[in-house]
Amino acid sequence: MFFFLSPSLWSQQSFRINRSLASEGTEPPSFVTLNACGAVNAGKTTLLENLQRGFFQRKRTTKEQPNTCEDMAARTAGIEVGIIDIPGVGKLRKMDMAGHSWAFTINDFFLGKQTSISLVLFDVTKSDEQINAELMYHLGLLKAKESRKVLTHRPEVVLVATHCDKCSHAEVRAKKFYLSMRNEYQAYLNFHANVMVLNCCDPDAFGTLKEVLKELHKKILKVSMCTVETITSFMLK
Repeated sequence: MFFFLSPSLWSQQSFRINRSLASEGTEPPSFVTLNACGAVNAGKTTLLENLQRGFFQRKRTTKEQPNTCEDMAARTAGIEVGIIDIPGVGKLRKMDMAGHSWAFTINDFFLGKQTSISLVLFDVTKSDEQINAELMYHLGLLKAKESRKVLTHRPEVVLVATHCDKCSHAEVRAKKFYLSMRNEYQAYLNFHANVMVLNCCDPDAFGTLKEVLKELHKKILKVSMCTVETITSFMLK
């Protein structure tokens, strides 16, 4: 049996579709979201804190504050949300996601936003099996979120290998996992061209990462504005 919509009903249906499109993209984003994902002790919170420090802050912090990278009490419980200001990049909304397994089901709801950059951290000193399992879990979540939208966009992802100061061949290992994950997920995710290899406790080593974030920040805002203009013009036709 076939049903045909009258012109008035068709107009109402078209209005609903346009309204749903509008809710997705007619408002430019106030902030790009920076997701920090990874297992426990990967260095997510430390990285986000040190990203916000300018030159003079870094020097003062190094002299005045103790190293809290191994502080168990300082680890994130749940998801820490806020606005951060990264020198040379701008203001972003941060999503610092706990690496505990009990928090993973919560993290799923906050990943995959169109106006987001996901930093996926992994401890380069761990075994191959551990790193593979952790990366495939977090990247798999991003892929699953995007698959539900039928590839309307591909999330921006930057892989970050941490604890490089504790691994003599960190660069080689990091690149190996980067190539493996990119080959597995490149149809669903936009990987930055290179993996970042960092000691999250050394804020002086974040220059390249800041340049990457600056580039992606501009790209997302530009694409979002084009989307706003396209949908608005479509609705006015």
